[in-house]
Amino acid sequence: MYHLCGSLEGAAGQVLEGLPTNAKTMDIIQLLQTRFGTKLQAERFKAELLAQWRQPDETLQHLYREISRLVSLAYPSKDTDFTDHVGKEAFIRALDNGIYS
Repeated sequence: MYHLCGSLEGAAGQVLEGLPTNAKTMDIIQLLQTRFGTKLQAERFKAELLAQWRQPDETLQHLYREISRLVSLAYPSKDTDFTDHVGKEAFIRALDNGIYS
């Protein structure tokens, strides 16, 4: 536990502030997972995915990579068929932003 606490820097180290003195290693790990893990942030990534639009100078490859990244973060434990479908829908929606119409 002391090695873990001594190794945390930056934003991860700030997690230790306000931690009770009797905290255990699992308490720190759970706090880190809550703050930095994708499990509780999936809703945020879903919202980002819905708000994703192709910018005027953005390449299709960059848009594809960004949507793929957001899909994997928003749905980390879903099967490939589901994530492929969600990704295709998001890609098509991102193209239809009125800029190129």
